[in-house]
This record gives sequence, C-alpha cells and structure tokens, in this order.
Amino acid sequence: TITETAMVVGSDTGTVKTVIEVPPGAFLVAVSVAISTTPPASAAPAATLADNAARTRGDTKVKVDDDLSDTVRELTAKDAAGRIVQPVKGIKFTIPFNMKKVKSYMAKALKICRLNEISGEWEVAEGDNKADTVTGSVTTTITHFSLFRLAYAFSPAPALAEDTVKVFPNPLDLTKGAVRGAVKFDGLTAGSVVEVYDIAGDLVVRMEPGFARGDRSAALFKHGV
Repeated sequence: TITETAMVVGSDTGTVKTVIEVPPGAFLVAVSVAISTTPPASAAPAATLADNAARTRGDTKVKVDDDLSDTVRELTAKDAAGRIVQPVKGIKFTIPFNMKKVKSYMAKALKICRLNEISGEWEVAEGDNKADTVTGSVTTTITHFSLFRLAYAFSPAPALAEDTVKVFPNPLDLTKGAVRGAVKFDGLTAGSVVEVYDIAGDLVVRMEPGFARGDRSAALFKHGV
C-alpha cells in the first residue's frame, strides 16, 4: 500500500521519460503498477482502430499523427491476485515526445488522449493536459488506467456571425488582387477550421488550427474558387 508519493518511470530511450506520480491513498489495496512504453500485441488492434476512427471522423476534436505513433502507452495496476485495479485519486502522468517531429506552432495543441473502451475511440484525458515545449512532454492528471497516446486536440471555435469573416480576393484571380499569391481570411477566431471548395462543391483544401502562413499557396487553387 502506498503511504507516500511514488514515482514510476517508464523505460523510454530518450532523456525525458514517461512518468506517473502515485499519491498516498490512490489505490485502496496494494498494487503493482506498470508502464508499457511498447504496448503488448494484444493492445495494438484497439489502438489502430482508434487511430482509424479519428482519421475517418475528420473533425478537429482529436487529430492523430503517424509521427506520434511512438507515444502510445499502456498503464496497468494489478492486485496480488493479478486483478486489474483502478485508482480512486488523481495520478500525475507525463508522456514525452520527439520535438523534431512536432512543428513548434502545433506543440501547444498536443494532449494526452485515453482510449475509451466503450466507444473504441481516443478522447482527451481529464486534467489540465499541458504541453511543455522545453522538455518535450505533456502532463495531465488521470483517474483511470488504460491505453494512452499523444494527439492534437483543439477547442471548438466560437460561433461566428456571417458578416465578421472576410475572404479576399474573392473570387480568386491569380492575375490580379492576390498579393504574393495569397488568399487572406480575416475575422476568424481561435480554433476555426477553414474549408475551401470549388464551384462544383468539391473540397480543395482543409486548413485546421495551427495551419501556418505559407503552408498553402494560392497557386494550388483554381481561378473562380
């Protein structure tokens, strides 16, 4: 039985490790706590299905990235009989990430996500879920052990009045009006998603939160968009 805060450190190869801090009374019985930095084969199908569900859903709630596939972690706690036990108090949980694989302007959107065993989807884990761009890690407080991974998550944008957003030049004409070949969107709020369609109703490009200026050139768009 834990009588003082215990730290369990994962076997990560990098300098920054996966860590959980278990406070006194977090479990009602004596447990053995384990961090799997390479989840067992039995967990792989569930993680893959959750990844595919996030991609298929196509919203900005949880955005998985293949460059973060190495952040999948499994936390387990078992009693003396080998039965799974869940904590009754919040436990501080940190997952590191490779900063070379994450664009600096996207790092703050990284969240620890937990596998919802019922829906089979990733959802943002509870707690304040803060990314540290200095150490290259994300930390939050969890109350349920499961399968976890890092993913990008964005808050929904506030509703916009129709007359607050301006797009120019509109319609797009690359021969005039498109300064430096750029399409400008003015009046957007944080968390907005911009989708550009052609006159046939086909999606040309989807720009999600964190989309950097210069990532798309107007040259990719056709006249009349």
